[in-house]
Amino acid sequence: MLGQRVLNVQLTLSNGSVVTLDETLDLRVQMKAVALGIQAHATIQVYNLSLALRQKILSRISAYQNNLTQTSGSGNPFVPVSITAGYRSPTSTSQSANQDVTQIFTGEAYASRLFSGPPNVGIQIMAATHQVDKTLIPSALPPAQLTFLSAAQYVATQAGLQLRCTASCNAAVITNPFVTATNVGQLPKMLLYLAPTNNPVDVFIESGTLYVRDRSANVSSETPLGVSEFIGVPNWNEYGCDFSVLFRSDLRMHTPVAIQSVLNPSLNGNYVPYQIEHELTSRGEPFYTHVAAAVPANQTVQSGGGAQ
Repeated sequence: MLGQRVLNVQLTLSNGSVVTLDETLDLRVQMKAVALGIQAHATIQVYNLSLALRQKILSRISAYQNNLTQTSGSGNPFVPVSITAGYRSPTSTSQSANQDVTQIFTGEAYASRLFSGPPNVGIQIMAATHQVDKTLIPSALPPAQLTFLSAAQYVATQAGLQLRCTASCNAAVITNPFVTATNVGQLPKMLLYLAPTNNPVDVFIESGTLYVRDRSANVSSETPLGVSEFIGVPNWNEYGCDFSVLFRSDLRMHTPVAIQSVLNPSLNGNYVPYQIEHELTSRGEPFYTHVAAAVPANQTVQSGGGAQ
């Protein structure tokens, strides 16, 4: 049985103080992560804050403040933000006991705005994960020849990211890999084209880490998560399928899933998520996870449907 919703947003301001927005407020959160996307994005809406707290957020998280901080050459122009969500046991009398809560987003708030007036005054906060600078020029050129793993490490270092590269083609030797790159923001996607055609990889950034993986590795090495209860009906898309469920923290990028649909059995089979979106509210109906997933590269879809 699902418990009571837990939805928590924490903003860490420049003076070290932490502003916490939780499920006791009218809070609405949308978070979206896409493979090959440079950043995951989150939009936070909250209503009827006190005037003092509302002004504190609006004055600190603004384009004006960002510009002022950057031109002064000191301080972080962005505000660290983390979002956690999950469920609390309905029988628990403690706010912290018997909770199944997971951090679904860690990034930086870069803008806020007032978007609704009285009687329900609401503000909106926009945030993104690690900013890969699309204007920064690479600080060093890689060797003329290097392995694919070394190329991935070069990209991670230039972008200021940790690296988890488990591609089977790590030992492949590449010649002049980044001669056409003009800025750091282009580097992660270029890894896609450096991998051998018989060893396709996927590249994505999550929580400050650059992931480079064989496109089919998770399906062949991990037991897929079963998904059989849906919000609405799962359907085919151009790469595989789309489906929605009540919020699940275990559905993550590239974690394989096994779809079992009664209403649309044509698509039953294994898939690899390439887009995860959480639509969460403290008082509204939605507390959903939306997933777009692809048929793995080492599988096909047989006539009549079903990933095999």
